[in-house]
Amino acid sequence: MVLPFTHRQNLQQFQQALTDLQHQTASSELNPAQLRESVQTLQALFQRQISPLLAEEGEAAIAPRVSSILTEIHKQLQLLAMDVTFLQVSRQSATGQQRLTQMRDRIATILRYCEPLLSAE
Repeated sequence: MVLPFTHRQNLQQFQQALTDLQHQTASSELNPAQLRESVQTLQALFQRQISPLLAEEGEAAIAPRVSSILTEIHKQLQLLAMDVTFLQVSRQSATGQQRLTQMRDRIATILRYCEPLLSAE
């Protein structure tokens, strides 16, 4: 599916923010408060720039597929926010590591969801 240039730019910006968050979760100096802020920024970016893709005219032919992908991304972002909350309140190292692993998996999943939206085919 081919999206207009501005949509692709917004998706690339969202994808870059996801990649930055992915690097944050891999850092040895993990800061849960900073992770929370990054996830909130990511959610705001999604709501402001990505969700409106369906509202514009001329998207009717690709809307069902795009709608499905965006719904999944939105769901994963909500779960990611919950993971950050649980990471912040985890008291045991093992629990924190488990939440961090879940966060990394969710970020990778969202990045995979972005791929068909950005592909030129």
